Amino acid sequence: MIKKQNWLNKLIKLLVTAVFIGISGNTFALTSFSEGQPAWMQVLPIVLIFGIFFLLVIWPQQRKMKKHRTLVNSLNKGDEVLISSGIFGKVQKLHEDQRTIYLTISDKTVIRVTKDSVAQVISSKGSKASSK
Repeated sequence: MIKKQNWLNKLIKLLVTAVFIGISGNTFALTSFSEGQPAWMQVLPIVLIFGIFFLLVIWPQQRKMKKHRTLVNSLNKGDEVLISSGIFGKVQKLHEDQRTIYLTISDKTVIRVTKDSVAQVISSKGSKASSK
C-alpha cells in the first residue's frame, strides 16, 4: 500500500507540474506564435491530464469489471454467494439466457436475482471451504 501511495504521490506531483507548465505556456503562446513555442506544447497538458485520468480511474474500473464478469460466469449450482444487498444464499438454479439465478436463503425461501448482483462467492461446490 505504501508503494502504491508513493507512486500516486509522484504521479500527482507530475500532473501539477505539467498543469503549471501548461498554464504558463498557454498564456505565453496566446500572446504570439512568433515567440518560438511549438503548438504541441498547448496540447500537452490536456493529453497528460487525460492519460493520468485513464490510469487512475478508467483502467482500474475496467480490471474490476473484468474480474466481476469472470466471477459471475463461473457460478455453479450449489455455490454459496453473497449478493450486493447483503443477503447470503445458495445457488439453486441458473438461467443463462435471462442472466438470473435462483437463491435459496432459508429452508422454504427462494429468491430470484440477477447474476450481476452477486458480490462474492463464499464457497464453491468444489472448493476446500465447502468440504470442511
